[in-house]
Amino acid sequence: MEDTVLSIDIGLDDCFYRILRSRGRRGHDDDDSDKDNHNDDDDNNNSSGSGSKRIVYVVLKDLAFVPENARTSGPDVIRILSRLPEWPLAWKTLTVSRPPAPGALPHCEPDEFPPHALSRSQLFGDYPFFNVLDLLPAPVPVPAAPDLNNNNNNNNNNNNPSPPSSPPSPSSLSSSHFPPLSSPSSPSFFPPSPSSLAPRPKHKQARRTFRLPHGRFLKLARFAFELPWLAQEILAHHILAHRDRGMASLAPRILGYAYEDSPDRVVGLLTEELRGRRPTPADLPACEAALRSLHDLDILHGDVARGNMFVTDDNDDDDGGGGRGGRGRAVVKFIDFEEACVGPLGDQADWEARKAEEMGALAEKLMTADDEL
Repeated sequence: MEDTVLSIDIGLDDCFYRILRSRGRRGHDDDDSDKDNHNDDDDNNNSSGSGSKRIVYVVLKDLAFVPENARTSGPDVIRILSRLPEWPLAWKTLTVSRPPAPGALPHCEPDEFPPHALSRSQLFGDYPFFNVLDLLPAPVPVPAAPDLNNNNNNNNNNNNPSPPSSPPSPSSLSSSHFPPLSSPSSPSFFPPSPSSLAPRPKHKQARRTFRLPHGRFLKLARFAFELPWLAQEILAHHILAHRDRGMASLAPRILGYAYEDSPDRVVGLLTEELRGRRPTPADLPACEAALRSLHDLDILHGDVARGNMFVTDDNDDDDGGGGRGGRGRAVVKFIDFEEACVGPLGDQADWEARKAEEMGALAEKLMTADDEL
């Protein structure tokens, strides 16, 4: 299996790559003397059938090493990075800096920083843990640069990949369990605001959510700066499921956590898939009722766009309409809680004003055209 670029984040002065690489192909990965360093990881990966693969991270601080027209072409990036002497070695992260002398290869520092992950304090409940490589057995690579001379070129769209052609059945997916994780110590517990922590802009079109077989969705924090958004999402979902069980119908259920390498490196959230339609202006009363129920739990959604709401026929719940209707009636559910705030925060009057502002924006949000979602 060849190394494959899965995700790219380009900044003004650096570039981050998330790469699926084959282990045991060459260099120190093939050296028997190095095997002892990987026994624990191999056990974790082999238990889920992914022992020959690993997701690694590269930060490119010497942008000149990869020409501008090649930085977003997965195969070109791999071809260039593989020239580095450190490339075949065993590492989880690689920092590529400016060369020590003109004409020399860049300086490389293996494992200068640890791979990102949520902290234990940001995980709640006794949900199962799934290996990302089991959930996405055929990850969608970043495509090669298009051939501008070929008018018939059919570019791959990384934002709309097709699901794997032969998905595993739920019984074939391996999961792990930690002991039950603690709930927030107080109703006002919340992670730091993403806008205050994230060092890079949020790209709405970035491929971070994946539709999986068997009615599931996977949301990933592909890079460290996306962790605060994932933490917000987990907290909001968990509170909806546990603070008041009658409100569980306001959002999809959590099915588990997704990890890379080992269960102590959680980088994703697995939820059920919602089946329904986007709301229209005619659904304003139902949307207001659902949002009011969310606000009653002191949760601000943060992004009540039409694309973040579904009108569903919730036959599995005793209450409809976000806990205010009857069985089998159409209900409104929310997705994408990355911008959510759990309160009350600060002055109570200001908190209530923020709720009112979010409620007042609903009517205009429902006017969004389908092609703008």
